[in-house]
Formats: sequence, C-alpha cells, structure tokens
Amino acid sequence: DELRLLLPFTNLTHQVLETRFGFDIDDAFVHEMAAAWPYIHTLNIGVTEISQPFEPQRLTLQGLAPLADLCPDLRDLTVHVNGSHICSNHFDMCSGSESRVERLDVGYSSISETSVPWAAAYLSAVFPKLRELDFWDYGGLEEPGSARRWLEVRNHLVAYRHVSGCGRNDSHCSECGLSAI
Repeated sequence: DELRLLLPFTNLTHQVLETRFGFDIDDAFVHEMAAAWPYIHTLNIGVTEISQPFEPQRLTLQGLAPLADLCPDLRDLTVHVNGSHICSNHFDMCSGSESRVERLDVGYSSISETSVPWAAAYLSAVFPKLRELDFWDYGGLEEPGSARRWLEVRNHLVAYRHVSGCGRNDSHCSECGLSAI
C-alpha cells in the first residue's frame, strides 16, 4: 500500500525503493506501476539486505511484461520475482518486444530447476536488449540453489543472444555484452 501512494507521480524517471524486508507486490500491481510511470528509466524495488530466510515473491516473471510494453525508456530494473512457474504458454504475450531494458537484477529471487531454460527464453523475448543479469548469493538465506540456477539463466541468455543477434561463439561477446561464467 505504501507504493500505491507514489502512482500519481506520473513523471518519475528514477525510482529507488529499498527496505530491509522488501515489498510484497504482485503482477497486477506492477502493471499499475508500468501504466503510471511511462517515463521511468531506472526502477529498483528491492531490499537492502537479506536478514531472514527466503520467502517466495508473489510477482512472477510474466508480471514484468507490462514494464517492457508500457515503459519504453526503462533501462535498469531491480525487482525480486518468483521465477519458478514459467513455461512456453507465457510466450504469446511477449513476442516482438521493443523493450530497452539492458540490466535486470533479480536479487534473491526463487527459480526452479525446470524453469531455468524457460526463464532465459522468456527474459530474452521480453527484454531483447538485456546485457546484464544480476542475482544475489547469500550462502543459504535465499532459496537453496537459486543463485546457481540464475547463473544458468544468465548462461542461457548468452547463448540466445548469440543465436539471435551477434553470432559470436565465445563466452564473452563485446558486441552483445553478456558474459557466461
């Protein structure tokens, strides 16, 4: 509800909102934010630290699509999502995206093993200019294995970038900017 108070400020371009415990947001509210803030360049809705065991987020990867569609100037996005429930059925809503998001920080977001390739394909479709995918590794406070799985998503993004664009085969491409680890 605290975030809802900011929706009338429609000319926001940079918004950094961090608390110790984060925000409980869902797909519908992110759609409201995207509609309210069409000029946003940087959006950081996160936590300053993880000081308690991980709790899954209600915001899903699919909930990020309105930011791609309604915020053409958005370049830098930090948001914690639940990446554990995504499959090919979610791709019809994101084809042909012209989003300019270059950096996505998913923090301590959850993701299941089976969602890794789907998450990478989805992010590649929704954010075709994505150059940097960051995530946090807090040594056990986040969902077990999430950091390793987000690393796999990053590596898949590198492969997708090469197939769809620059055509290079090495682990770091100076043209597309993504690096596999």
